[in-house]
Amino acid sequence: MNDEIIKKVHDINYKVLRVFDEFCKANEIPYFLEGGTLLGAVRHQDFIPWDDDLDVVVFACDFPRLKSTLIEQLPPEYEFIEYTSHNGYFYDFINRISVKGSRLKKLEPDNPYSNANSLGIDIFVLESVPNNAVVRSLRFAVRKLVYAFAMGHRWKLNYKNKTSLERIVLSVLSSVGWFIPLKWLFQFQEYFINAKLSDDKTYLSAVNYTFPNLSCTFKKEWYSSSCNVQIRDLMLPAPVGYDSVLKTIYGDYMQFPPEEKRVPQHIQDETLLPE
Repeated sequence: MNDEIIKKVHDINYKVLRVFDEFCKANEIPYFLEGGTLLGAVRHQDFIPWDDDLDVVVFACDFPRLKSTLIEQLPPEYEFIEYTSHNGYFYDFINRISVKGSRLKKLEPDNPYSNANSLGIDIFVLESVPNNAVVRSLRFAVRKLVYAFAMGHRWKLNYKNKTSLERIVLSVLSSVGWFIPLKWLFQFQEYFINAKLSDDKTYLSAVNYTFPNLSCTFKKEWYSSSCNVQIRDLMLPAPVGYDSVLKTIYGDYMQFPPEEKRVPQHIQDETLLPE
């Protein structure tokens, strides 16, 4: 990957993150840095050198207001993309802020995911999950089942990096899911996304992680307040228990991955960036 491209991507991401932070502060909507963006702030005080996207997370009770406010007030160079808007196909359950005029890669002419093919911010949503480990596991199983059924509405299934057993299970469940109307699966997902945080629950989980991480569990106390972390000259909100959050997601997060894995996950040489 051209170093000049990733530098430009980081400069655009910096601007997007600054705009989002100012937007949330102006509208008094709490949020936290998430995933690789949080890791970059903690480990590099910048973006991870090879990371090419942005991740934030909000509480389920705050998401409806964030969504409606973004739709009404987002600056014209950005667009709010709902996970339900991929031309009748399933992509994932992540709502995004898209940078207009950007393109991650060239797509086949009939590819329905053109509105997801851009730079921007992925917005994850935290809900309360049961304290009882068995009940919590059942909830995660339902989430995964809904995701697997929704995969039946993917434009094309990708079995890359999956074991033979995973391929069989995915093939069977996605085939069943093809017979379930996608709007029903979206309605089921909305139940999780619009859930109310429960004061008597100890744990949180992101309802719209991708399939492998759907059972990732955090303690609510880690998100009880925010603290500032730095990306360049921006001071941005992180969960007060960010160390535990990052260890849950990445393990020893201060350890760099093998060199062959230090590559952007989305952008390519065909990436188109706005002026």
